[in-house]
Amino acid sequence: MVPWQIAVIGAAISAFIAFISYRNLQTRLKQEREELAINLLLKWVEFSQPETSSVERLIKELKDDQCKAIQDVTSLVVDKVHRELLLNIFELKFPDIEKNILDPNLDRFTIEGRHLLYMRYIAIRYLNMLESILTAWLTAAADREIIERQFAFVADVSFQSFALEKLRNQVGLDRFPSIVAFVAEQKKPGSILPPRKTKNLLW
Repeated sequence: MVPWQIAVIGAAISAFIAFISYRNLQTRLKQEREELAINLLLKWVEFSQPETSSVERLIKELKDDQCKAIQDVTSLVVDKVHRELLLNIFELKFPDIEKNILDPNLDRFTIEGRHLLYMRYIAIRYLNMLESILTAWLTAAADREIIERQFAFVADVSFQSFALEKLRNQVGLDRFPSIVAFVAEQKKPGSILPPRKTKNLLW
């Protein structure tokens, strides 16, 4: 075998080894992204509480000035139709809330002070956790498709639900860039997400 043939064979073997190494690296990185996405889902499940879901549902129904009251922790006036949501939010933390504030004989309820501060705490805590998870999506550190499918509720056009958007407008959209990017992406035509017919298991 002449030297040039040996060189060609050597180059071919080196290229094959490099290709196999590259494939193995890509497979390992894909597995790591999937594992991170699953770990983030588990963390979200552990994080989620009934009062968090109720705050999310309530804020979706509120007007902009009411969301501003939450952000500024001033005085939030809520119609009686939302009484059950308010009970779900407060009754574990403030067992006397029904007697003191959520009197069923009233047509409106005024939430302020420590009660409003607690509501804002739940909402901001929700947004901060969501932002951290979606940052992994935005940077592709976690598997993007898994995150997009499991967090479809964050940007659900059919339910007009966009991750506490009314409150985020008051806080400042620049505070949650990953949420903004995720919502914008899922609003695009041709999104991989199908219309939601049932409640997402994570929320």
